[in-house]
Amino acid sequence: MDGKDKAFVVSFDGRVHQVHDFSDDVRALARAVKSIKARGNTALYDAVIFACNKLRHDPEPQITRRAIILITDGMDTASRTFLHDAQESAARAEVLMFALSTNDLIADAYPKGEAVLDLLTAEDTSCPLAMRVN
Repeated sequence: MDGKDKAFVVSFDGRVHQVHDFSDDVRALARAVKSIKARGNTALYDAVIFACNKLRHDPEPQITRRAIILITDGMDTASRTFLHDAQESAARAEVLMFALSTNDLIADAYPKGEAVLDLLTAEDTSCPLAMRVN
C-alpha cells in the first residue's frame, strides 16, 4: 500500500467482527489477519454486507476503488441475510470482490461453497466487478 491506500480487517464466525479499522499500516493489518482463527459457524453473507456498508459509508472522499477479499470455503451457516442480499450490497457499494477459496479441490472438484463464491464474484450478477482466485 502506498500511503493513500487503506484497508480494514473483518472476521466472521457465527457473527461478524471488525478486527482492525481502516489503516494504511501494512504490518498492523497483517498482524490483524494473522490473529484470525477459523472456528464455528460462518456468517459469510452478513460479513460481505458489513464490509460493503463500511466501504460505502466511509467518510474518506478520495476512495476511488473498493475491494473485498474473501478468504473462505463459501459455506454460509449462520447469516441472517441471504446470498442475494450480499450481491445487492456489493453492487450498491461498487465493490470489486475477490475470493480466495479454502476448499480442497482435489478431494471435491466443485463443492457447494465454490458455487457460492462463483456467484459472489460472477461478473454477470448484480456485482459488477468481481474476480475469482483459486
